Amino acid sequence: TNVCGLSEHITDNLNGFLVENDEFIINNFTKQILELASDRTLMDLISENTNLYALSNFNLKKFNKEYTNLLLNNNVTNNL
Repeated sequence: TNVCGLSEHITDNLNGFLVENDEFIINNFTKQILELASDRTLMDLISENTNLYALSNFNLKKFNKEYTNLLLNNNVTNNL
């Protein structure tokens, strides 16, 4: 669903599907699942794009860099 910052990581129809959290959520979610199930090419494309996004955005090197920056920034802020 398109909630809690998921749209920062999911680009609709590229590396996933964003379904609005409204009264039609079940129908919309079902529609997306059926579309993937009936289109192997689309499913492969979404899978590949998702994998590439995960590898480039959620790796250990990036995590360590961002965590270090967070700690350093908090330390600077706390010392002011």
